[in-house]
Amino acid sequence: MQKILFFIHELGHTQFENLLKHYLKDGVTSRVHKNTGQSSLRNNTLLSEDIEAVVTFIKNYGETHGLLLSGRLPMFKDFKVISLPSAETKGVVYHNYCQTTKLEPGKRQIGFTSFRTLWAKYVPYVTCMKPASDLCDVCQTNVTCILRTANMPDDEKDETL
Repeated sequence: MQKILFFIHELGHTQFENLLKHYLKDGVTSRVHKNTGQSSLRNNTLLSEDIEAVVTFIKNYGETHGLLLSGRLPMFKDFKVISLPSAETKGVVYHNYCQTTKLEPGKRQIGFTSFRTLWAKYVPYVTCMKPASDLCDVCQTNVTCILRTANMPDDEKDETL
């Protein structure tokens, strides 16, 4: 009978013993976790200064090394899209970020996953080009015009080409 009770309520023997102790001590009341109301002991939470430092670094890096290609990416119809060259991956940018934080005393360095998360959340308009998209703005405009002539007559296609 006890095995059926444990199976139905998804209890283990230790959990059942703890519930029984609580019932005998306090009666039918809600159980409260011991850490309720205490501050977190974790010291790896991101502070606003850390987030601001990462966002500022990515913006400055994009302005220094990126190409300003207005309205070129399908997800961003904004004029402030900055595309980094295809050799500049997010890993390379993170490595450069680590090098600069090592030089500055008192700066806290964050991990790669947090770096990418902050990049995607706060600075999504700074992107890394794919190797196939290393085109200048004029070339990209020409390619877009050619693609738009897919359902047009042949003489209009020839004129566009």
